[in-house]
Amino acid sequence: MACMGVFLLIAPGSMALAMAQSAPGPDAMPTPSASVCPRSLQVQQTPLDKVPPDWQVRGSNKSFPLSNVGFYQGPPELLMQKVPYRTYRRGKTLHSQWIFPPSTQQYWVACEYSSTDAVATMPLDKSVTGCTAEHDLNTSPPTVKSWACQSTARP
Repeated sequence: MACMGVFLLIAPGSMALAMAQSAPGPDAMPTPSASVCPRSLQVQQTPLDKVPPDWQVRGSNKSFPLSNVGFYQGPPELLMQKVPYRTYRRGKTLHSQWIFPPSTQQYWVACEYSSTDAVATMPLDKSVTGCTAEHDLNTSPPTVKSWACQSTARP
């Protein structure tokens, strides 16, 4: 299922690894098909600088593969990226878990792509209380294999 309402945001994206809040309760349920990041992102680059005489500049129009996901409290342009509550390694897979406590700000996902700062972002459903991601440690840097979010009824 493709992301609906995706827009481009030109900003650096990275996943920080650290510890934060508390774990979700046992009643957390996965959201049905939460969202799926586009597997690749077509990006057009156009040089803006003037160049010295005799130089010619050309832009590019390339497709970049999905490499990571990040989660934000509020729209990603506010730069309030969440850090995982927990990370652990099982074999060649890195597992990360984020917890989203109740907030006046809606939580967002940012799909990040290799070799570009362009990202696809989308607000998560207000019932989402956390997300998990699996990264392939056979790639350098590790690449996201899958991610899913959980939701519970909030009071």
